Amino acid sequence: MKKENFFLLSLFVLIGLSHLLFLALVSYTEKNSYLWELARNRKIPIQNYELGIIGDSQFLSGIIPSKLGIPVNKILFLARPAEMPESIYLRLLELKKEKNLPKKILINLSPITTSKNEITESNRNLVQNFSSFSFEILYNKRLSSFYLKNLTGGIKYILSSIFPVLKLRSNLITEMKLIPSSERIDLSSRILTDYLEIDPIQNLLYQKSYNEKIKIYQEKNHYSWNWSGNTSCFPMKTELSSFLNFVFSNYRKESLEMYIEIGNLLKENNIEFLFVVIPFEKKAMEIVGFENKLFPLETVLQKLELEFGKDKIYRVDKEKFLTEHFFDFTHLNFCGMNILTNELSERLRRN
Repeated sequence: MKKENFFLLSLFVLIGLSHLLFLALVSYTEKNSYLWELARNRKIPIQNYELGIIGDSQFLSGIIPSKLGIPVNKILFLARPAEMPESIYLRLLELKKEKNLPKKILINLSPITTSKNEITESNRNLVQNFSSFSFEILYNKRLSSFYLKNLTGGIKYILSSIFPVLKLRSNLITEMKLIPSSERIDLSSRILTDYLEIDPIQNLLYQKSYNEKIKIYQEKNHYSWNWSGNTSCFPMKTELSSFLNFVFSNYRKESLEMYIEIGNLLKENNIEFLFVVIPFEKKAMEIVGFENKLFPLETVLQKLELEFGKDKIYRVDKEKFLTEHFFDFTHLNFCGMNILTNELSERLRRN
């Protein structure tokens, strides 16, 4: 066999093995990555959807699609954790290309999506590793500067698409560490030795089992996900830190630019849209400075109101929610989901 033929054969074998290994190992990833993987593999019918719901985990775990007063087969529910305006814009471009844009679209934004924080970086990793390969990321300047940053980033993005098992390397290694990244250290409720006793192999097996539950839940609940994993309404137990204010106070002007791009894209295609602001838990709102007029979120909202009109901004009434309606400081539990769903259903009926 000629060397050239042997090289090509070896390359195809490596590519094939890489794809097979990815399929075998992806179910062991942490839950956010797995939720994105489920979204990537979802087959979306081309039809005339009445409503599209696109946003981050506040939507994902805040809305019960079957209770919105619209037939669920007419709702395109596309919420994913750690969604950012850049990835929302990318998804809308994909829907436009497929001629599958819904008649009306809800898009959520929050202190998380309008500031520089660790979730911004998480979104970059999720798009690069658990979203379908997109040429748009390579040649759209706004998207490439956010997701790839430089030529090296572009090469890495292409290679990881050819050899997908490379996407899992950092994800699985972090779960095999002494203290897995999916564990959240809370010294107020657990001592450090509890974490040190975690068996990394057992942790991976647990993660796979947990991911299987996510998949079943989503299939039954029209692709939404309740972080508690059930219909219980346990109040939040998370300890709030004054550090939250610092985390979400660093304004990211690129987020405003992308939200304007989103609004313009929808206007050009005659799609009705509404930017939705969901409150945090009350104490968290105070710490974060949620309604501070100089806060990044308010800066973005004011600009969007000037650009598209006040009727395009819907601030969900914070007085509707009590601490017992939250699973943690940003995500609602099942009782909170019912309240938010009813609020959005009423708002949609008024239009």
